[in-house]
Amino acid sequence: MPLTQYDILQKDFKGKKVKQVTSTPLGGKATIILEFIDFKVDNTKENKHFDKFFIKIKQEDNNSFWSKDSFSFDEIIGMDFL
Repeated sequence: MPLTQYDILQKDFKGKKVKQVTSTPLGGKATIILEFIDFKVDNTKENKHFDKFFIKIKQEDNNSFWSKDSFSFDEIIGMDFL
């Protein structure tokens, strides 16, 4: 049985880290390291030919949350991982 996109994310992308750079209210830059700790299929999308995935993210302070938006498999694998 071939691996699904979800299988690949679970196997190869759990524990991967990305760097997020944002602007602070005072005009500076803040850098946060985010770790991917889980994935789930976005069942609300109408196009069933291309799965979208929510990402469970852990911040440096160990708080975790699910992404507000879902991402395509290609968007996830194209991210700049550390």
